[in-house]
Amino acid sequence: MKKMFSEEELGSLRGLIGLTFQYLAGPGLWHALTGTSVYIVCDNKTLGVQAFSDEEEVQGEWEDFSRLQLLPVTKEEVEKCVQEGFAYRKHIGEIVRGVFVIVDEIIGELDNIKNFDYKSHSGIFLKFDTGYICIAKHDHHQPVIKVTYLDDSSKELMPYTHGRFDEDLNQKYYVERNLMELSSKS
Repeated sequence: MKKMFSEEELGSLRGLIGLTFQYLAGPGLWHALTGTSVYIVCDNKTLGVQAFSDEEEVQGEWEDFSRLQLLPVTKEEVEKCVQEGFAYRKHIGEIVRGVFVIVDEIIGELDNIKNFDYKSHSGIFLKFDTGYICIAKHDHHQPVIKVTYLDDSSKELMPYTHGRFDEDLNQKYYVERNLMELSSKS
């Protein structure tokens, strides 16, 4: 099972490289910086990151799995967030130097035989000269986005994406997390 950005969405993310960052916003994006939508506002481009949940059948059971999707955002939607105080301006005026995508893979094994493989684009890192902004799924099952400000993009500092994958004596799950750097198209 895969919950990945499309090639078009990856192209939109690449298009942020070199732009001047203005702020993040989102409906109901309170000080805990969690919500279902986050808007990345740059000088001449705005991208909406939206969390959704899909029901999938896994080993005979139906479970919800979250995914991130990029959606268009209207000027009115952004302005409403700003008016309501849901805009965060750390890194304002800085150039987006790089964009990375968090790639999570969760592999399940029953008696050492692979029986589950879930791959997900779980978040986005925006790189600036003075730090990073991470916009990521808070949970593999619930449609919630968490924004985190970081000084470093190392895997050890990446926010953990929660998930409930029940293990027992025979069933085990392994998580692998990587950063995929997107290069700008010249």
